[in-house]
Amino acid sequence: MKADKLFYVFELTKKRLLSFKPRPGNATLANTALKQVKELISKVKPVSVRLIMDAGGCKGSVIARMRKMEGLSFLVRGARQRNQVKQWKKVPKEEYKEYPDPGDPEKKILIADTRTKIKGCKEPIRTILILNEEAKKEKVRFYPIYTSDEDTPVFDPLVEYRSRQNHELCYRVMKHDLSLDALSKSYPLNPKVEKVQFRDKHVMLVGWIKALAFNILGEFKESLDKKYHKMTAGTIVRKFLDRPATITTTADEIVVKFDYFRECNALKEYCDKINQSNLEISEANLIKLS
Repeated sequence: MKADKLFYVFELTKKRLLSFKPRPGNATLANTALKQVKELISKVKPVSVRLIMDAGGCKGSVIARMRKMEGLSFLVRGARQRNQVKQWKKVPKEEYKEYPDPGDPEKKILIADTRTKIKGCKEPIRTILILNEEAKKEKVRFYPIYTSDEDTPVFDPLVEYRSRQNHELCYRVMKHDLSLDALSKSYPLNPKVEKVQFRDKHVMLVGWIKALAFNILGEFKESLDKKYHKMTAGTIVRKFLDRPATITTTADEIVVKFDYFRECNALKEYCDKINQSNLEISEANLIKLS
């Protein structure tokens, strides 16, 4: 049983982490995401928000509340529960249309634009329903995506939803390259001395530092040539950051000179930009990279 769960808001266009909330192990994505979205909207005050969640966010009462939020539209993968599967089985075959698979244009997939009744939600919700006729298990044949977007053509939300995989890849990078699992304890080590309760302060600090590291490394690699843009954080650290250098000081500068390595020329423009900006470390010292 998980002691802690970590919930991050991930911006899919820039591929950056926007916010973070640690919760006890019994917390759910649906209720936590709703709170995070409300906080994000109250602080940023955007014209509109597009929310994408996997099946963990599929809860009828939460979907009903999200539908009422002004400026919010969402794509949520539906949970394949028995009552919903019964509804999808009744969708006539002629309602399905053939489209190219976004992941493999040579393959074809069947998609229907239908509606589903969900417990906790008064009105049936628009459902982008993908049918896999070759699946052996009945419920696995259906891949539903619920959406409040009534105007976008049926194929586009599917392509958009698949971009959520970048969020999953972000977690993989943070776990393996940034040691996301190495966090402070959220509970007292000696329950006889301290009251047993969820304490998020230290988890919040360490979890958000790791998120900021992910963001900074993303900005750094995108400042380099395009061939480095798809590299993970660990690869970028090994190639460019974990490098020996010599530091010398002058009357008004700190000079950092890296030892030669094979791809050092890739940093030339990046270092030139920093040098030209006259980045101040203190009132008397400037940094210069070479």
